[in-house]
Amino acid sequence: MIFLIYIIVGIFTGILSGWVGAGGGIIIVPVMLELTTGQGISSELGMHLAVTTSLGFIMVNSLYTTFHHHRSKNLVIPLFKRIAIFAIIGALVGGQLDKVIPTFWIKILFTVTIIGVFIQSFLNRTGSLNQQPVYPGGLSRATMGVSVGVLASLVGVGGSAITNPYMLHHHYPMKKSAAMSTALAFPMGLFAIASLLVSSVGLSGLPAGSLGYLYLPAFVGLLVGSFIGSPLGVMIVKRVPEKASVWLFRVVLLAVIMQMLV
Repeated sequence: MIFLIYIIVGIFTGILSGWVGAGGGIIIVPVMLELTTGQGISSELGMHLAVTTSLGFIMVNSLYTTFHHHRSKNLVIPLFKRIAIFAIIGALVGGQLDKVIPTFWIKILFTVTIIGVFIQSFLNRTGSLNQQPVYPGGLSRATMGVSVGVLASLVGVGGSAITNPYMLHHHYPMKKSAAMSTALAFPMGLFAIASLLVSSVGLSGLPAGSLGYLYLPAFVGLLVGSFIGSPLGVMIVKRVPEKASVWLFRVVLLAVIMQMLV
């Protein structure tokens, strides 16, 4: 039954990932925390499982979704290349910080980040998207890349929480923002999850089916669902009005905030 739930969550997450680039950690982490708690797993261990499994899913799903975005010519490849290296650096740093920052503060960081992104989404007016995109400067790209990488390692968010507002601020449409979020997720997720697995493989007290903090039943179920949902999301973002995509992103953020504050 739980495996079926993960498949359904994977379908929903895949659609959101392809549509607004926000179907990763901001959905998976709260859902996994709820399900692992119901299985009798402590909240502290559940948070580590949720973050690592989310990163594993985001990493694999990003390849599949980015392929569809690239085929639709949504990915700004020169900008991606210049941000990716800094996202990898941030992911490696965040993987080490995870060892010393208590779970309580990781939850606080996650919640505060999502609240900040929700507020920021209203500051980036959708009307400004009619303007010509502004290519970000070097310092701006470096700061954004490192921030995305650190946040991914600590709270399992694949990048949309920072990348979408960043791209919208520079007047890129949602389809370009979603493509950038999913493309950055692979290199960032690869190094982040490698760092987390090295520090967790062999630990005692892990639930059955775990490879370190990677919870395989959830990981497989989410991927099966995403293979159905991701291409649907990419198809949808090309057909719906820009304002509708932006408002969907806001609704997703608000739902996650409410869940984390309960």
